[in-house]
Amino acid sequence: MTNPPFELKDGLEVRLRSKKGLKNRDGSPDWYLSVVSGKLVADGGPSAPSVWILGLNADDKTYTLKSKSSNAFLGISETLTAICNADAKTNGKFELFWQENGKVCLMSHQFKGKPNLTGKPGPHLGINPKSELIANAGRGEWGQWSMLEASDIDTSHGGGGASALSSVNSPAMKLLTNFQLHREMWDQRFMIERKPSKSVKAKLLVTYKMPNMRVQKWCVVANAPPVIQCQNIRTASLKLLQSGTDQVLAGGSIIQAGNHSLFRAVAKGNGPSQHQIQACYEIEADLFSLSLKKIQPGEFIPPVNQLQPHERAYHLQATSLIDFNSTSFRQWVDSNQLHPMLMSDGSVESLLCFCYRVFLFIKIHFSYVYAKDVKGRKATDSIQARATDCGGFCILASAIFRLHGIPSRLLFGRHGVSGTETEQKVHVKGEFYCDTIGWIPFDPATAITGDHQEPYTKYFGNDGGGLIVMHLDHGIQNIDTLLGIGNQSTEFLQGCAYWVSGDGEQNGKSVTQLWTCQDL
Repeated sequence: MTNPPFELKDGLEVRLRSKKGLKNRDGSPDWYLSVVSGKLVADGGPSAPSVWILGLNADDKTYTLKSKSSNAFLGISETLTAICNADAKTNGKFELFWQENGKVCLMSHQFKGKPNLTGKPGPHLGINPKSELIANAGRGEWGQWSMLEASDIDTSHGGGGASALSSVNSPAMKLLTNFQLHREMWDQRFMIERKPSKSVKAKLLVTYKMPNMRVQKWCVVANAPPVIQCQNIRTASLKLLQSGTDQVLAGGSIIQAGNHSLFRAVAKGNGPSQHQIQACYEIEADLFSLSLKKIQPGEFIPPVNQLQPHERAYHLQATSLIDFNSTSFRQWVDSNQLHPMLMSDGSVESLLCFCYRVFLFIKIHFSYVYAKDVKGRKATDSIQARATDCGGFCILASAIFRLHGIPSRLLFGRHGVSGTETEQKVHVKGEFYCDTIGWIPFDPATAITGDHQEPYTKYFGNDGGGLIVMHLDHGIQNIDTLLGIGNQSTEFLQGCAYWVSGDGEQNGKSVTQLWTCQDL
């Protein structure tokens, strides 16, 4: 849990945003919880019906939300239905729980003992995958809302989304263009300080079911996780199991797939394994936090591993997603002055100052959305939508960096904490390279959702050391499955990929995943 991004005052006017970037019933971007014609709707626009007045109850630390346009109270009924005619003293009371991503969960105070959809106590207001308003959500993705101060929403063009950060005279915008402050912050000598954060044993158990097919052969692949500055891999393995047992059907062996090393396990389908099989992917790793540290006079400076020419070329190349050679992307970069600036004293903006400014620009002008709401992760897709997910943000930043000759790489993995079948704990962060420092971490998505304090450096030049990295960069190609179907490929692989051969149909197939972690 985290603190709210602003002070929750009695009488504060707020909006509850359920979806970012999707068109609402008014035709403008973003969905807001609204009261329209006496009914509660999830897809309202940023107009008066979506404004709620916050009420604070000091006695029991609960909150009420009253519609500004109708004076009706938001609530959850005894049948766990979302209502807009609640009693402010009973079913209109909510307990607020702030999440690490900056979003909030609204739980019924009166009915907090009742189970929600996850089986745990506490029904929450939410939106299900069918975009329906529900009142029995848990605290996962379905039950999370962006609570925004009503004054922070730009309604001048009928659309929502421009936060207070990007308003012309906001402190964040002033920070973005305060080049002198940037120089004071970054035009110094730095090194990467590496400290142990934790050691962890992680397991991904994946169950594949093919009820309408008689599988003759299964092929499953997973990444051989890299040893890099934020992690040391003790052991890693992949094996295929008879579903629901410890019987090993096949072990994984290392293969090369383009620039990626993978485990590949191939098993014959016999008996129960003709229709169902499990993959067990295990990693034991030591994780490390990273931070930019100022070098003090006389302090020992550790040597920096220099990139070899072929490595530099690889981390500077344009890709199918890092499409910085696009004319539209270059025009966008130019129009937003996202290139090293010529300073008033005739010097050129340093690499650290420039990368920090790019990082700030993305935080200020873009919004985070869940993966399911991302329509494309090309850099050109993100600049058009002005919203994307963690992978999209790292791709966007990398496109800007590489365009200007700054090597960068993407780190795909999962957080070193256990998940559930609906919360997979996947994440993507990035690093850019400086010849005098080495690889420098950045995490735009987490900065957008979790850093509300200037100068917004919590996730720039700092990495808490909580991610198990499974592979670097996207585009895993030339995967030989040994199934006679030609080489296969996948953009991302934060788990396992599979292929089958056999007789029958693949309709009705299912894949379930469970990620568990244990600190060592």
